[in-house]
Amino acid sequence: MTMDSYIWIFGAFFGVTTMVNGQSGGPSASEALDALRGRAAYFGSELRALLASAQPGTAYPTLSAIPQTSFSCDKVQQPGFYADPETQCQVYRRCDPNAPMASFLCPNGTLFNGIALVCDYWYNVQCSRSAQFDNYSNPRIYGGPNVRLLTDSNTINTGSSQDVSSNSNSFMSSSGSSSSSHKRDIRI
Repeated sequence: MTMDSYIWIFGAFFGVTTMVNGQSGGPSASEALDALRGRAAYFGSELRALLASAQPGTAYPTLSAIPQTSFSCDKVQQPGFYADPETQCQVYRRCDPNAPMASFLCPNGTLFNGIALVCDYWYNVQCSRSAQFDNYSNPRIYGGPNVRLLTDSNTINTGSSQDVSSNSNSFMSSSGSSSSSHKRDIRI
């Protein structure tokens, strides 16, 4: 994966977690994450008990290779990243109109979270709910120049002296090369 890809995914993640309510016409990111999880977040002793009782292969899949499934990019509405339910969401697929389908395997103990577009702990993803969020984050990646990934202030306070900001309509890699005019400039 190239540096541009990592920065692009980083920008998409921050776009999801800091979106302005109403941009997607759906739930806020925290509401969507709770819906994907099937409940509010686990904390403290409840999480410890859940982890202590979890059996690999039962509580979550333990694939060591990407299996052949019936997943097809022809069945999705738009380009983007999609959990493969036939693998209990341990595998995700990237559908791009300019490239063949790419498949990725999340590490054991994690499943693809289609809201944050990352491999997340298994207890944060109910795979049976994943398909309802296929169109939650993907439009923010491929939506064109008018899709805003950050808040109105264009800055995310990271708690450090370096904030993430969106300052232009080009997406610059750390090498300074622009990969497309419709992507955002994210500086760290």
